[in-house]
Amino acid sequence: MTTTPVSPKVTAGANWAAYATLALTLLSTLTPGSLDFLGKFAPLAYGVVVGSTYALGAFLKADPLRQAPADQAAATSPAEAPSAPPSVYPAAAVAAAEVTAPEVIAPEVTPAA
Repeated sequence: MTTTPVSPKVTAGANWAAYATLALTLLSTLTPGSLDFLGKFAPLAYGVVVGSTYALGAFLKADPLRQAPADQAAATSPAEAPSAPPSVYPAAAVAAAEVTAPEVIAPEVTPAA
């Protein structure tokens, strides 16, 4: 079974979420009443902070496997950059193709009296 590499976006988001969880744990330990103003929504606030820091950390991290082809060409050094963009059609297929005008079969129309 082959293993696929973990995206750097996933690890960055997990790290940011772990730091946010640690910070919220320290906040609630040192000042237990700091989020009392939220009432029964205090646990929701913890989840929102952890989830949003995960999303922010993942958003800010670059993943080379998820870059657009133009970005990848710009990110490579000039020695590695291709000299010309690749053709969409192979040269052998273009040379072998016959270009002829299509036969148009139009219905015969009679003028109305």
